[in-house]
Amino acid sequence: KTPETFVTEIIPILPHLIGETTAYISAAIVGGVLSKAVMREQLFSEKFNHIFTDAGIFLGLAVVAIFGAAIIETNVHTYKEILTTITLIVIGLACLIAFIIHEKHFLLKEEKSLKKQFLKEEKKFKQFKFH
Repeated sequence: KTPETFVTEIIPILPHLIGETTAYISAAIVGGVLSKAVMREQLFSEKFNHIFTDAGIFLGLAVVAIFGAAIIETNVHTYKEILTTITLIVIGLACLIAFIIHEKHFLLKEEKSLKKQFLKEEKKFKQFKFH
């Protein structure tokens, strides 16, 4: 077989392969992160719940990717459909990642703001209590 033959045989499988590989690698990462969290963090502590929530979101994305890969595997037949599908997958994943990063950043800023406000209120309360 020539390299050209290999390329023409692998291209129809590529969109499905990308989705399925993404899902399996994501699930493996989630498993590693959760096992490390169980060993290092106190169960159901704030930090553990934060890690667990993030892992759940990531695992949910992996499930979506595996369903997407299944749909692609059964419905994509022409090279034009393959290239369109790959483009849509990449754009969709980039948008999803950007959204998650934006929300995470926003929530962290909000959490810091609330902590500062709480510490100010606590300081005022202590001053009022002792005077």
